[in-house]
Amino acid sequence: MLRNLVKFSVTALMTVGALFGSALTASAATSVTAEESSVTAGASDCPQYYVCLWVDADYSEAMYKVPGWEDNQWHRLPNWINNKASSYYNNTEGPVTFGAGEGAAWTVAAGKAESDLWAVFGSWNDSITDVKPLV
Repeated sequence: MLRNLVKFSVTALMTVGALFGSALTASAATSVTAEESSVTAGASDCPQYYVCLWVDADYSEAMYKVPGWEDNQWHRLPNWINNKASSYYNNTEGPVTFGAGEGAAWTVAAGKAESDLWAVFGSWNDSITDVKPLV
């Protein structure tokens, strides 16, 4: 059964969503950034100015789109979202962190685009605003 669990924190002035689900496995890296340590710990809030998405460890069919961006095409999250304990991907828009364990995590620096996340074999997630798209 596919599960999707969403948590987001856009700025200190906005309400942080509640975190549902299990803690994530800790990163094996000896040096991690503040957002990575917060995400992999799974116990504290999503870092300030970041948006976090927690999904099931086997939930690799998640997709997202940004209204008005690339003709509203769906884009699949990287297929390695659920097979690395800690993966760090950086694009020109901001840092994105993936983790795996009981749940996987996706964080992206808060921006001004709006993104909807969707599971191919699941149901609609809550809309996440102020998320910069993966490119």
